[in-house]
Amino acid sequence: MGTSWLESVSGTTTRELTALRPDLAALIAELESNAAANVGERTQQLMAIRAAQMVGDPEFLAGADATLVEQATKWPTHPEVTEFERAALDVCESFIMDAHSVTDEQVVRLQRLAGDDGAVGVLLNLAVIDGFTKFRKVFTQGGR
Repeated sequence: MGTSWLESVSGTTTRELTALRPDLAALIAELESNAAANVGERTQQLMAIRAAQMVGDPEFLAGADATLVEQATKWPTHPEVTEFERAALDVCESFIMDAHSVTDEQVVRLQRLAGDDGAVGVLLNLAVIDGFTKFRKVFTQGGR
């Protein structure tokens, strides 16, 4: 059996990878920006950082705001994290581990804090974050 094609891109940075298809890189940036508009850039960044921590994406974390990294790490008790952000990060952890593990109670909490639009916004962001966090993991670290 031959070597995996993933070995040929393993160790490639996200910037190098997206440079291969700048047209797609622009679309990804637009998608992430539009998704973040539903929950706010800060909440989106906290969820993206937490997902990167869970999946093990050191390249993303190295480029993230250190203050937000600390807040995402200590989100259950960090005083700067709002109740809405805690609810979003709680759902984030469940979604990243197994999207089927998100509970009705978690979604109801989001709805209570941000309405139906806010809850859908968080879930939309998590779908984007989950996909692209795992995409980076596979292509920049060969899935390790």
